[in-house]
Amino acid sequence: MFSRSGPGLGWGLLAACALIAAFGLVAANRLNEGIERTLLLAAALMAAAFMPVLAFEVRHAHRAKRDDRALVKAFQGSPLPIFALDREGRIQRYWNPAAESRFRLAAAEVMGRPMPVALPGLGQELGHLLERAFLGEPIGGIQGQGRPSAGPAFPLTLHMTPLRGAGNRVEAVLVILLDATEARNLEQQLLHSQKLETAGEFLSSVTHDVNTILTSILGCNELLLRDPHLSPEQKRRLEVMRRGASRGHALAARLLRYVRKAPTERQCTDLNELVLEVAALLKESAGSSVSFRCQLDPDLPAPLVEPTEIHQVIMNLGTNARDAMPGGGDLTFRTRLAGPGEAPGLPRPVVLLEVQDTGTGIPAEVLGRMFEPFFTTKGAGKGTGLGLAVVDRIVKAHGGQVRCSSREGEGALFQVFLPC
Repeated sequence: MFSRSGPGLGWGLLAACALIAAFGLVAANRLNEGIERTLLLAAALMAAAFMPVLAFEVRHAHRAKRDDRALVKAFQGSPLPIFALDREGRIQRYWNPAAESRFRLAAAEVMGRPMPVALPGLGQELGHLLERAFLGEPIGGIQGQGRPSAGPAFPLTLHMTPLRGAGNRVEAVLVILLDATEARNLEQQLLHSQKLETAGEFLSSVTHDVNTILTSILGCNELLLRDPHLSPEQKRRLEVMRRGASRGHALAARLLRYVRKAPTERQCTDLNELVLEVAALLKESAGSSVSFRCQLDPDLPAPLVEPTEIHQVIMNLGTNARDAMPGGGDLTFRTRLAGPGEAPGLPRPVVLLEVQDTGTGIPAEVLGRMFEPFFTTKGAGKGTGLGLAVVDRIVKAHGGQVRCSSREGEGALFQVFLPC
């Protein structure tokens, strides 16, 4: 009857009241009270002692039941696989829905059997850890490579917690399993993005030096072209040199603007100019297999934006479109004033930037995840999964919207709406 949540206090009160009743009996006997009155007095004293103790225990029992229900809900609703092991490492009593989903095994299929995931290299050590857990020691941070009975291997982390029963004795050990695959992937992608940041800083330094060299070449070239004694052939060669150096100078200047992180303020910006600059920069690395088209509205209103960030938006979208056409194709940039109803929720007027490719398109199951951080469909080492996430963040920070539409095999269309 008595709850295990607070038995010491309840039994203590009962013992104290029983002692009081005993003293009452002794006192009644010495006062030469009749046996009937003595027994009646003892019963009254015992009842008076027992009733508050009973009320105390009932209250604790109800509280324990509520706590148990809360624990059951937490156990059932946990996104992490949780199960209980006996001293031999076999599943017993507990196997939550997350464990069923992760290992695709119902509770009835695993009870009394070893864990459905092998831990190469941790066999004997796992046994020692179980012994320590059954002695009452909580153990966490056991890392290893899990090999489930079905499916690929994955990195994992185990936590063991002693599960106590009657008499505070450890009856089983809960094992909470964390799949570390996503954490490892995020760590690797973060390291890769940090490498890219370092590479950008290095590129900025090198580009600045190259720009300085090209500036001196252009200055000398201009002085040589002023010589009135140059032959037509010499002038032609110097013009070729000047055009090449000018092209390199413009490319270096665009690279510097792209990689620099100087803080900027929002200002009315010529979106068409940014598009032309990005298109020219992408042409340098795309090769002849990709043709660039710029269909720009000459009367486009100037949106109030941070030019460096919108430059990055256009660059990320253009790079994504270029990479979607490894065999070549058409990359089209378009700007225009958005029509009524095209950008619901945004104040009018709204300018629209479209970036369209003729690549293989985006599968329907991938389309909804295009702007998730670290999500990428490119192979290992070919993408961080941050480009489109950055686009989404920048556009939303400007009070705009970005959308993607595609059909597999028909290319992709990205639309960026920016309020003026």
